[in-house]
Amino acid sequence: MLRATRASTLCLAGRRFVSSVPSSSSGEQVPRASAPPVPDVEIPYSQSSKAIGTFTAQESYKRESFEIPADHGSGSGGPPRWRKFLPIFIGLGGMAWGYLAYQFVMDDTPLEYLTTKRFIPFVITNKLDVDDDHYLVELTPKFQKWKHTTKFEQIWNGNQLWSVEVKQPQIMVVRKYTPLPLELYDSEFTKKPVVRIQDANSRDGKLVLYIKKYSQGEVARWIYRQPLGSELELRGPYEEFKFPITKNNNVERPWVKNVPSETLADPHWPEQPRNVAFFCGGTGIAPALQMLLTRNPYRGFVDVYYSHKTDSEVPFPHLLSVLEKIDRAKFHHEKLVKRVPNPAKDLELKPIDTTVEYKSALEQAQASRKLPKEPPSLALVCGPDGFVKHIAGAKPFESQGPLGGLLEQNGWKQEQVFKME
Repeated sequence: MLRATRASTLCLAGRRFVSSVPSSSSGEQVPRASAPPVPDVEIPYSQSSKAIGTFTAQESYKRESFEIPADHGSGSGGPPRWRKFLPIFIGLGGMAWGYLAYQFVMDDTPLEYLTTKRFIPFVITNKLDVDDDHYLVELTPKFQKWKHTTKFEQIWNGNQLWSVEVKQPQIMVVRKYTPLPLELYDSEFTKKPVVRIQDANSRDGKLVLYIKKYSQGEVARWIYRQPLGSELELRGPYEEFKFPITKNNNVERPWVKNVPSETLADPHWPEQPRNVAFFCGGTGIAPALQMLLTRNPYRGFVDVYYSHKTDSEVPFPHLLSVLEKIDRAKFHHEKLVKRVPNPAKDLELKPIDTTVEYKSALEQAQASRKLPKEPPSLALVCGPDGFVKHIAGAKPFESQGPLGGLLEQNGWKQEQVFKME
């Protein structure tokens, strides 16, 4: 309850009004009128909202907003609304950058197809038994980041013979093998693996190893026991031999196709290609096949003297037949090589007929097969130690050693012969 002050206010006003009345003419002063005292009156709170003079009291204060009103009359009134989200954007960006940096540091996925600095994981995707002692194994890279580089094409460029190391992790032993640009696929009719040459544009990164299960070959036997889907660790490539550079290196040779008629004819060479005699025993045929089946294969003719105990250990006879049909190689199958060809004395760079154009390598071979071949100017030897010694003399570890064997007896020189591991 509030105590009213209205009466007091009126009382004071009345007193001021009475005092303003003048005196009478007789000099007597008219007594001042006094208002009766106004008692204090308790006014209910509910009536406090009535008008008092010109002021109207409110029962309660109503807050309209907790924010400063925007200046709607100006286009630049206040900061843009997106600014209040700026700390959130900065925080999210920092978190994303930190996550990517963590993945970059912690991700050990290899970027290389192959490297000599560390082992790269490959997956066993197929296997094929050649006979009781020999088999083929197909390997595919586990990771695919290498496809964004040119390392793959640099390895399979046909300018060198190369190998890879395969690690046996249980005994920490490595063994070198020569990769082949082949693939194994399951036949639609027999449902068994069949060997074929990879397409020139293939980017699967597959490679095939031709391996013999030696009685003391722990790595070869361990690989054979691994099921499909298992991983092998490879390191390489290791250059075993680099072919001499000639003017023909500026011209690429067409890749061999699985069907002879589909292989393109050779281009016109700037100079006469030099021929090679390749002596190989057992799985030592792998380097000879690599130089003939790789992308941009060797440009000269290759005589392959292939020593093997049985015909069943020949890995893929149909591909050897393809190479012979297009007149790029001749395979001499022998249990033991007893004769070797004479070396080229001074290779005469005869002019090459460039007036004839051929539609395919098969058509070109029909003409070139009738012409005599130039003697080989280079001899490569690969196989077991006894075989190498028989052909070209003993090979010490990591060196060539003196020339000997059949090649020395037939007039070959040291600089014309190379013994492979």
